[in-house]
Amino acid sequence: MVCKEEDFLKRQFFKISWSASTQRNPTYKKATPQVARTAFMENIEHWVTENIDPEYSKNVSEERHYEKIKALMDYGTQAGRGILSGGIYKSANAQKLLNVYLKFLWCAGLIPRPPHCPVDAIVLRAAGLYKERWTELKTLEEYRKIIELLKVSAGTKPLAEWELDVYEENA
Repeated sequence: MVCKEEDFLKRQFFKISWSASTQRNPTYKKATPQVARTAFMENIEHWVTENIDPEYSKNVSEERHYEKIKALMDYGTQAGRGILSGGIYKSANAQKLLNVYLKFLWCAGLIPRPPHCPVDAIVLRAAGLYKERWTELKTLEEYRKIIELLKVSAGTKPLAEWELDVYEENA
């Protein structure tokens, strides 16, 4: 059973993660009203709470993590029909939302270390990937390619730990 304090933290972590996944990434069609954006976010939050939180309380394999990102992309595309720019919930949004959310949960000691880190401009620059733009990732295959390139930069360190070092160096 989740206590009030943990529930509060998870809600706050989700809101911060949502903001990180949408603020620099054109997500919606231009004329989408705020009420529709809020309803979409709440729909995704409910899906994440039901489909992500329980599974990540234990170690999740990298392949399962990819499956969860794809499931989030598919669900987001279906749930956001009519309001999403380009008509899809891109891997850029899904990976950023999920990976930032999991990073917060991990750092708070609520889950084991996640398999990946959030992919953003800071991480891409640290890996020497200056031509890549996280906001342009549309497919799971594009995301997989970036993760494999990041692993080269991380060396033997798990991506989640490597990314914390990158952020410490750039703080």
